This record gives sequence, structure tokens and C-alpha cells, in this order.
Amino acid sequence: MERILDAAEEVFLAEGYEGANLNEVIAKVGGSKRTIYTYFGGKLDLFKAIVERLAQNVDQGIDALDTTDVYGSLCNLCLTHLDQVTGPAQLAVFRLVLGEQARNPEVAQEFFAAGPMQSQRNLEQFLMRLNASGGLVIPDVAQAADLLLGGLRGLAHLEGLFCNAKLDDAELRKRVDFAVTSFLKMYPPTT
Repeated sequence: MERILDAAEEVFLAEGYEGANLNEVIAKVGGSKRTIYTYFGGKLDLFKAIVERLAQNVDQGIDALDTTDVYGSLCNLCLTHLDQVTGPAQLAVFRLVLGEQARNPEVAQEFFAAGPMQSQRNLEQFLMRLNASGGLVIPDVAQAADLLLGGLRGLAHLEGLFCNAKLDDAELRKRVDFAVTSFLKMYPPTT
């Protein structure tokens, strides 16, 4: 099944939703359309599976973050997040989903739930862990997570989407340091 998703991802990202053809996917992995229909139910469902898989790859490893090093953990989380959401594959998926939104709004809604909203929830959970450990005191965790993610992505994400700009490592680190330092001025560590 992963081989089908890999091949389909390649085809959809190269051809767009409308231009993608299941025969191209089959040519890459072998098998038949029946296999795709059995596992995924058709082109739209295959596309949804790809979008969901790509969205879920962001923010992996958040459960392993250390709550005793607030600054370091937030920087690690933000660096990974920003690197992923400004990477070529994620930006291509964003563009593809936005282009498909008018015809298939449920795809965009699923991507939003599995991607941006899941990142928000993941950060909220980590901030709640920091609250529980006494590392931070944040009265409104949802608002704080939204503020941090919004400040982190900002113009860099939009520039990536519209201009294919990619932040180099130094720019990524500078942006992360600024976002986390600013965030911790609003919510200073208690330890």
C-alpha cells in the first residue's frame, strides 16, 4: 500500500489532481486499477490518502520533547516544523490542495484538519505538558500555540508557497530563535 501511495504522490505532485491518471500510478507500481479501488476507492480517495499522509508527517517526535529545557525543546520543535512546512514536498501539497479546494472542498478540509490543525493541537499538548511540569504558565494554551505557529511561519511560508523561496539553515535558525525568544518574553519560564 505504501508503494502505491509513494507512486501516487509522485504523479499527483507532478501532474496536479486533474492531470493525474491512475494508469500512471499503476505503471509505476504494477498491479491494476482494481487494486487501487480496493484499497482507496478511486482517484479522489487516493488523493485524500496522500494529502493526509503528507500532512501527518509534520511534527513527528513531539512526544519525546524534554519539558525541563523549555527554550531548547521549543526551538527543536519549531525548527523541525518550519523546515517541514517550508520544504518542497509540503509546499507542493499546499499548492495542490489550494488548487483543488473549489472542486473538492472536503480535500482541503481534511488537509487542514490533518495538517495545520494537527500541528496546532500537537503544540497545545506540548504547552500543556510545560504548564503541568511548571516550566511555563500559559492561561490560554490554544491562543499561545496559534501565536507561536503564526509568528514562526509568517511570511516565510507564504514566500515559499508563492515564490518557491526556501530558507537556508541559518535563516531557519534565526527565525526560530526570534519566534521562541519572543514567545518566551510573553510567557517566561518559571524555572
